[in-house]
Amino acid sequence: MLLRTTFSATLAFLVAAASSASAQFVTGRRPLCTSAGTPSTVFVNCTNFAPETGVMAGFNVDLDGHDTVAAFKSRMNPWTNSPALYVREMSLTRFSRYQGMFMKIAQVLIGQTPLDSRKEDLDTFISQIRGQNAMFVVSIDPWYGYNNVSDEAVSLFALKMQEFNQYGIPVLIRPAHEMNAPWYPYGMQPTAFKDFYRKIHRAVRAVAPYTRFIYAPNLGTGYPWTIGDYHIKPTDPDFPLADTNNNKVLDTNDDPYTPYYPGDEYVDWFGCSTYWKGDYPYNGNQVVPDNFIFGQMSQVLGGGLSTLQWAQRRNLPIIFPEMAGSFTAANSGVPNIQTKQKFWQQIYSPAGQTVLPGLKAGLWFDYVKFEDNALRDFSISSNRNGTLTQVAPSFKSDLAGYGTGVVWAANIAMPSANAACGCFVNNEAKQALADWTPPPSPSPTTTTTRGPTATATAAGNTSDGAVGPRVAQTFVVGSVVGAIAAVVGALFV
Repeated sequence: MLLRTTFSATLAFLVAAASSASAQFVTGRRPLCTSAGTPSTVFVNCTNFAPETGVMAGFNVDLDGHDTVAAFKSRMNPWTNSPALYVREMSLTRFSRYQGMFMKIAQVLIGQTPLDSRKEDLDTFISQIRGQNAMFVVSIDPWYGYNNVSDEAVSLFALKMQEFNQYGIPVLIRPAHEMNAPWYPYGMQPTAFKDFYRKIHRAVRAVAPYTRFIYAPNLGTGYPWTIGDYHIKPTDPDFPLADTNNNKVLDTNDDPYTPYYPGDEYVDWFGCSTYWKGDYPYNGNQVVPDNFIFGQMSQVLGGGLSTLQWAQRRNLPIIFPEMAGSFTAANSGVPNIQTKQKFWQQIYSPAGQTVLPGLKAGLWFDYVKFEDNALRDFSISSNRNGTLTQVAPSFKSDLAGYGTGVVWAANIAMPSANAACGCFVNNEAKQALADWTPPPSPSPTTTTTRGPTATATAAGNTSDGAVGPRVAQTFVVGSVVGAIAAVVGALFV
C-alpha cells in the first residue's frame, strides 16, 4: 500500500510539473485570430466555435491503426477541399500521456488497468492533423464505468488537450456519448454522468482554453429502447430523475435529454448521431427518404419538444459527430450511391440548412464495418463497392456546388483579439510556440478490441468495434510491456 501511495504521489508530481512547464505556451501555430477575412472566410463564434454561416464538413476516419488522414485524403484526390473536423474515440480509464514501462507500472499500482494503446496514444493523431487547419472532436468514454476513472487519468487527459491547443488545434470534447441509452456500461446513470462530465470540463478548461464541450445523448427517437443490458431500474436511486412524467414507468413519454443535461455553463454544443440503414431489420439497400434528417430531428419526444426545439431552447448549435448512409453488397436493392446521396444533400444543401437552422457541423462516418450480421459500407472513400468511382465524385461535386454553405478547413477564421477564446496575437507568445519542439511520436503498437462489443453491436450502435475502409483485422491483445507491468504491480499490491 505504501508503494502504491508513493507511485500515486510521484505521478501527481509529474502531472503538475508537465502542466507548469507547458504553461509558457499558448494556442497559436494556425491562424486562430484574424481581423479581416476574404469572401471565402467564415468567422467562428468564439463562444462555441460554431461557424456564423454554413455547416462545417468533417469526417470520422478510422484512425485506430486502420487508416490515416493522409491515406484518406489520398483516396479522395483530386480534391481541392480539406475537412474542417476529424473525430476520434477513446476510453478515458486507460488514457495516459506518457509512454514506457514506468508509466504502465505506475498505472497498475494506482489501480488502473493496463493501457489500451489504441485509445491512449493521441500523439500519432496530433501529427496527422497538424497543419490541416482542422478542429478535433474527441469522444471520451468511461468504458469501464464511472468509478474506474481516476483523478490521474482526468488530469492526464486535460494535459493532452492542452497539447492539442499548443499546436493550434481547437478541440470539441464529447464525454460519454449516448449516455441516455442502455447499450453502454455507463448508460442510464444521470447523476454519475453529470458528475463525470463536469469533472472533465473543469479539468480541461483549467489548462486548455481552446476547447469546447458537446452534450451528446443518443437521438431520442425510440427512447427508452428495449435493447441493451444496462437499463435503469425502478429500484435505482436515479430512477425518479429519468421518470420525468412521474408515472413510475420509464416510457416514450419521458424526456430523453433533460435528466442527463449537465447545465448550460458546461455545454457548448448539442450532438447526436444519425444513420440510414434502410427499414428494420436492415436487410435491404434502400434510397434515403426525402426529409429523413428533418423528420428525425423534428419528431416530438417525451417532454413535449423535438430534438431541434430542445437544442434551440438552450441556444446550442447542433453537430452530428457520426452520420452516414449504409450499403451492403450482400443485400439486394438500390446502388451504393442511392443509399448515401440524399443523406448528405439533406445536411449540406441550402434546402437542408433552411429546415435545420441550428445544424453547424456534420462528420461523415467513413468506415466499413461488420454490423447487424453484415459488412456495411458507410464510407465515401472506401475502395469497395464502387464507392470511390460512384460515391466520392458525387459527394465532391454536390458539396462544391453548395459554395460557401459548406465550411471547409481553409475557410475557418476566428474572431480577432478575443482572449476568452484562447486567441492570442502576442508575437512573443507565438514565437515561444514556434520554438517549442514536441516529443517524437511513438511507433505504432498493437491494439485490442474494447469493452462488450456484442452488446453494442446488438444495440445497433455504429461507433463501436468499427473497422476502417480497408476492413481491419483482429488485433493481438495487450503488449509485452503491459503484461510485465501487470505482474510487477500484482507483486506489490
